[in-house]
Amino acid sequence: MTCLSCQLPAPARIALAVQRPLLRRGLLAWLGERYPRAEVEVVGEITQLVPTLQQRRPLLLLTEPWVLNRVPIPAALLPRVLLLGPGTQVGSPPRTERVPVCAQIGEGLDESALGVALEQAIGCERPHATHCASDACELRTRLQPAALGLSARELEVFQRLGAGEAPREIAAALGLSVKTVEHYRAQIKDKLALRDSRELLEFAVLWLRGLASRPSQLRGQ
Repeated sequence: MTCLSCQLPAPARIALAVQRPLLRRGLLAWLGERYPRAEVEVVGEITQLVPTLQQRRPLLLLTEPWVLNRVPIPAALLPRVLLLGPGTQVGSPPRTERVPVCAQIGEGLDESALGVALEQAIGCERPHATHCASDACELRTRLQPAALGLSARELEVFQRLGAGEAPREIAAALGLSVKTVEHYRAQIKDKLALRDSRELLEFAVLWLRGLASRPSQLRGQ
């Protein structure tokens, strides 16, 4: 992996506002091992997030979705943002109430995806975080979810299953018969080598939330 701190003017300053202790400690150790010259500012209390951004002016904020929904960050203080935790697939535009973000990294992705996200987000030449929601964002291009081998229509049905829609709802939304939707479900299950409808639904939910990128992760393979 490319050395992040070698690519950027030292120091590369990162704010880490993750409230789950185990996740925070793991990320801190991971960052220290791979990017020893980066300055990581740990925000232990979310009430200290805005003062930290104001005082330290980091290039990047690593945080969880609920933190951004609880803490209003003035636009003038907003760095580039990577969200950590369950969300949409990383290739899909993230959705938060107040803040544009570069990407949301689901817990099912491996370390290499986080490394790519860090390098791309911190090394981005766009001047302001408001550009992170753009369709031209290179990070989303590089971190597209793994191809599932589904047709466009099958993928649409698969995503709707993951969002909790029943076959009748999918049929109404797509202008199809319920029988056709069931046919697509069967095709998707066969293409992904899933054992039954329960496993199909489970994988669809995990995939859509960014917690699994391949069916084998259901079985710990």
